[in-house]
Amino acid sequence: MSELKATPGPWHLTGRDDGPGAYYMHIGAASSPMVLAHMNECHAQSKANAYLMAEAPDMYELLDTFPGFTSTTAEKAAWAQRVIEVKRKARGEQ
Repeated sequence: MSELKATPGPWHLTGRDDGPGAYYMHIGAASSPMVLAHMNECHAQSKANAYLMAEAPDMYELLDTFPGFTSTTAEKAAWAQRVIEVKRKARGEQ
């Protein structure tokens, strides 16, 4: 399998929410001093898009670490719980 060439995660979301149409979001990573993405958007989905993009490394890791259909029930349950956590963060829920 080829290696992921993106900035390693976890990524984090910072910025401020000044109300509808005034989102200033930055996506960054502890492994990089650079801002990976900057969102200064005015449409309703901007904030949701930023949360989703910030979870990309965790989503990739989940796909890469799928335990397989022949794994134990406990392994599958632990992986499924991690999927729930990543989806919650991608929706912007704390």
